Amino acid sequence: EEIGELAGAIREKDKKKLKAEFSDVFAWLSGLASLLNVDLEEIASVYNKGCPNCRELPCQCSEPE
Repeated sequence: EEIGELAGAIREKDKKKLKAEFSDVFAWLSGLASLLNVDLEEIASVYNKGCPNCRELPCQCSEPE
């Protein structure tokens, strides 16, 4: 549900809504990770040097066809 609300805010390009919806998604993601003993910091470290595929930040990989 929260991802759907974020998608709507992205389509609307409403900066205030985007911040609120990203915040909601992050809260749910953090809560789930905590419940399942998944270390989000460890997972995010994969992107410390940019995209794992193209090494650019932001990612410059082309979209799949």
